[in-house]
Amino acid sequence: MRRLIGILLFAAGLVPIHASDPGDPLDCSDWVLLEPGLSCVALIPYPCEESPWCPISSDVTTTDNHGRFFQTRRFRLPPIPCPNGSTVFDAWRTELVAFDGISESLVAYIEDRCGPIPFAIDRIWPDATPDNNVEGEHFSYSRFNAVNGHLCAGFTNHSFSAGLYDSDSWIACFEGFPTLAETLPPGPEGPQGPPGPLIPACPDADGDAWADCVTEPTCNPYGHPCGDCDDSNAAVFPGAPGSRDCETMEEPIPIPSE
Repeated sequence: MRRLIGILLFAAGLVPIHASDPGDPLDCSDWVLLEPGLSCVALIPYPCEESPWCPISSDVTTTDNHGRFFQTRRFRLPPIPCPNGSTVFDAWRTELVAFDGISESLVAYIEDRCGPIPFAIDRIWPDATPDNNVEGEHFSYSRFNAVNGHLCAGFTNHSFSAGLYDSDSWIACFEGFPTLAETLPPGPEGPQGPPGPLIPACPDADGDAWADCVTEPTCNPYGHPCGDCDDSNAAVFPGAPGSRDCETMEEPIPIPSE
């Protein structure tokens, strides 16, 4: 019994809880998201109409912060029996797919469905595709926001509502991908804060807070003063009481005892 409940809960997690109604345009609530942590929001809701930001029409390959390529593709579905007694024979499934250079994985999908009247179909397909009826054809009309971990793509809907067929576009954004801050390697940390991953910090081996900026000319002192001529002796740095002068290299002047 517990195993059956677990299977049902798992299956419920892969199905939209509040899907749109037949006759309404397919939207974010109809997407099935397969990667944990993802969600879908409508950046520009249906219908885009004359918005200059819709559709996303430049065919540029999209990558996330892990270097995965993203594309959309379509596959024809088998005939779908509808609650109204008709059967839909030309329904398609739109998929969002990731490719890491070795293998591909299905990230999310959405399927055409029966409309509110016999033989009507609510459809969706990737925006600006040259031929929507080429099965398995890959399209790259999407953009990735590296800072926030959002992947946005344009889609066209075709639905039957109020006795009329209507078609228009909208932009969906899939949120929850790793952000740029989560994927950048951390830099070394010191008293002046993180130096960053690209420029090494100038050494201060003796811990006297004076940096040796000569041994490694390309280093960055990150707030430490330069001029330590003996980085192995914490008593030797410019202006230290009882230390030899870094320019003359004279012997240290003894510090008077109390």
